[in-house]
Amino acid sequence: LMVIERVFAFAAFGTVYQGVIQYLLYLMVIERIFPGRSFRKVVSKVISANLVTDPLFFFPLFYIFKETIARHGVNGEIIKSALSRYRENCLVDWRNSWVIWIPGHIISFAFVPTQWRIPFMAAVSFGYVCWLSATRGEMNKKRR
Repeated sequence: LMVIERVFAFAAFGTVYQGVIQYLLYLMVIERIFPGRSFRKVVSKVISANLVTDPLFFFPLFYIFKETIARHGVNGEIIKSALSRYRENCLVDWRNSWVIWIPGHIISFAFVPTQWRIPFMAAVSFGYVCWLSATRGEMNKKRR
């Protein structure tokens, strides 16, 4: 039962994050700030994605979501605990993310047509989230 719960939890997170947040950040914000595919624009987009959007949006939301699922609810203490765990793990998480996403974003921003960018990122994210689940997604016992 825990495995099924975990699969649905990460599927829901991926759907919301990729379907809404990545669409807004990558297609509406970053693409408008750095339009085009020149070397400088692609580097700017890759830096924005890996040093701004992931550390400030993806990882905090991932940790909050994971804690909310593990504890079956959300409140200020759960959010504080989740963000504390993120601070403990952030350097390793960022490094692991960059292994996948620096090349992934280079391909996405330099070669993938804009309208296919989110589906491409979803495909890469599927593997990445499976890896993230294995390294950071364990369903922890309730902590009180």
